[in-house]
Amino acid sequence: MRKLTFILLFFINSIYCQDKTNGLSISGNVKVLFGFENIIPENLLIELNPDNKFCKIDSLGNYKFEDLESGIYELEINDFNLNSEKHKVEIVSKSITDFNIVVFAKC
Repeated sequence: MRKLTFILLFFINSIYCQDKTNGLSISGNVKVLFGFENIIPENLLIELNPDNKFCKIDSLGNYKFEDLESGIYELEINDFNLNSEKHKVEIVSKSITDFNIVVFAKC
């Protein structure tokens, strides 16, 4: 009986550990450069690939993607430009903060 209990606990624990994310995140700030002026856009959408997660920036231009695992990600900035801007970032063992992005307005 003890062997069976030990095997079941070991099995359940291994499943739980595999399903659990690392709890890593990517966060920063986005600004748009119009001429010589940095502004915070009102309607800016950021896509995180390959996870296909989306987030909108807040009123200060801040964004945050949470519950990520180690790996290479691509932030795609979708705004009023015809072509979106893409920025690659790699998470190794700790979260990335202050990944600040400046989008150049093409108008």
